[in-house]
Formats: sequence, C-alpha cells, structure tokens
Amino acid sequence: MKTLLSIALLSSTLLASTPLFASAENQVGYTVTQAHVDHRPLPLNVHIWYPSQSDGKEIIVGANPIFVGHKIKAGSTPLKGIYPVMILSHGSGGNAANIGWYASSLAEQGIIVIAPNHSGTMSGDSTPKNTILTWQRPNDISDLIGNIKGLLPKGLNYDPAKIGVTGFSLGGYSVMALGGLQLSKQSYIDYCKRNAGLMDCAWMESTNLDLNTIQQDKYEANYVDPRVKLIVAIDPGFAAAFTQKSLKAIKTPTQIINLGDPKTLPEAVNSSNLVNEIEGAKYVSIKGASHFSFLGLCTKKAAKILKLEGEEPICNDPTSKSRASIHKEVSIAAIEYIKRQFSNSTAN
Repeated sequence: MKTLLSIALLSSTLLASTPLFASAENQVGYTVTQAHVDHRPLPLNVHIWYPSQSDGKEIIVGANPIFVGHKIKAGSTPLKGIYPVMILSHGSGGNAANIGWYASSLAEQGIIVIAPNHSGTMSGDSTPKNTILTWQRPNDISDLIGNIKGLLPKGLNYDPAKIGVTGFSLGGYSVMALGGLQLSKQSYIDYCKRNAGLMDCAWMESTNLDLNTIQQDKYEANYVDPRVKLIVAIDPGFAAAFTQKSLKAIKTPTQIINLGDPKTLPEAVNSSNLVNEIEGAKYVSIKGASHFSFLGLCTKKAAKILKLEGEEPICNDPTSKSRASIHKEVSIAAIEYIKRQFSNSTAN
C-alpha cells in the first residue's frame, strides 16, 4: 500500500524539537576510518558522523570549487548513550563527504551514520562498467554491518537491534537490495532502449557498454540482510529494472523519497507506482526538487565551472526553491520515518 505524502504537510518544527534518540540537542562529531570487505582487494574509506560533545577541531568536509561543504567537529568525544545506526550509500559518481549535510542532520538527532565510499562508483573512479556491478554495494554494506563495533570511535555505543540503511540514486537501489529487492537484466536493457541518451542510459552509452554483458546471475540475485530493520531510499536508481515479485516480497519497513513531482519524474528514478507493490511502504515526494538537488550546496562559481568543463548542470535546481530548503525537507521526512520505525521496534 502506498501513502503519497506531500512534504508540505510535515511540521517544519520537527528538526528543532528534542532529538529523537538523546535527551539534549546533539553536537555532531566526525571521523574517517577504513574497512576491509571480503570481495574487494583494497579497503574502503568510511566516514562516520555521530552524536558528540562540543570538543574536537572544526573542519569543513566536502568543500571544493563546486561544493561549499559543511562544518563539522572532527575527532569529538562521543556523547554517552546507545544510539541507532544508519548506513548511508552515496550515488554513482558521488562520495560520502558530499552528502555529509544529510548524515549530519541525522546525527544531530542522535543517529550514528556510517557512510562508505564505494570503490569503482565514486567520484574520481566511477565508470559504466563498474556501475553495472550492482551487487558490490549491497555486499559492502552487509560487510560493514558485521563490523560496526570495530569502526566506531572509542566510547561510541550502538544498538544492534536498530540498524537501518539509507541511500541516494545508485545508493538508493543498494539499500533496497538489502530488503530483498531484485533486478531484471532484460528489463534494464529494454528500459535503456526506450530511454537512449537519457540519464543512466546516456552514461552507459558514453563508453559503448553492451548491457548484454551484465553478469545476470549476480545482477538478479537476492542480497537481503535480516539485520537491516528499516530502509530510506532517495530517488533509487535502476527503478525500471525492479521486479514486481521482489517488491511484493520486501518485509523490511521502507520509505521512498522522490525528488520532484511524480507526474514529471524520469523513468530512471520514478518510484511513485512501484512503491504500491511494497506492503506498508511510505512514499514522499519533494516538490520543486530534481535528482541533483540531493547533492551538497554549490558555490557561486559552480554553474560556470561546470558549463566550461562540459559537465552536467548538477547545481541547477528546477524552481526558485533553495537547495538548502530542499535538504531540510528531505531530512525532516527521513528523520520522522526513522523515529517512528525505531520507536515501534522498541515498543515491540
């Protein structure tokens, strides 16, 4: 069953209220570590945001000529308590630091956020050939879940019964896969025939990648992880390849957030109808947004730089609504859902 919810109906005071999993407003600490995962030869860089005391060194994370970045306290002393964990998966060609604004907003509310940089599909090394290796990211996350305690700073405690996953774009698919979502190779091939030159299909075409070479057994396999207790997927990629059977089989509480009006969303990420297949799933649309609105705040010179470099206009939002306000709406929707689901799990 789908619940279509305009973000305007949510109270704008939610983020200013008492944090969800702490008794006082949280400062946010930040650290970076590395994690070895079984299927990769090199370790992953893992970024962690967490409730902290007010010490630590103030730094700016994710700043470059395109993105402003966000201020954070590096190496802060963890705040005493036991906190839920959300594993955050970035989009194709992205990285954890760029969506740190989202991680930080969750940590302010008493949630530990663990965000890996997925090798092969992150900024600087992303390729179409690696993008279709869709099974690598769910395996990254499952391996991280098995090593949460070893990743966290000393004195930071988590609740193993409250582990969730959240992701954007390719990361959105990746976290849904941990709920049992499966893909169809043929459906994806057919989708790109209908959408030649658009979004992810254009990306695949840029290197003349033959989609028939997709490794079907791994691409279509089930990567469900029962340790995952909730899913928040934001503009999940590969939406046209989701199988109806696997959507119906998802039992993990799931929220899908689409960036834009369902009537005008591209097929690549439109989940407004697909969410009907997931029992009890919640659907939120962020009006006045587009896919790239989830990325970090842009510098004043970003649009000009991107145009000169022949890159996508990732800093151009479709309406007069500011990217900062879009970010706030996404955070409110995600936090409210996480609060409700983890509170329900405590009651049960």
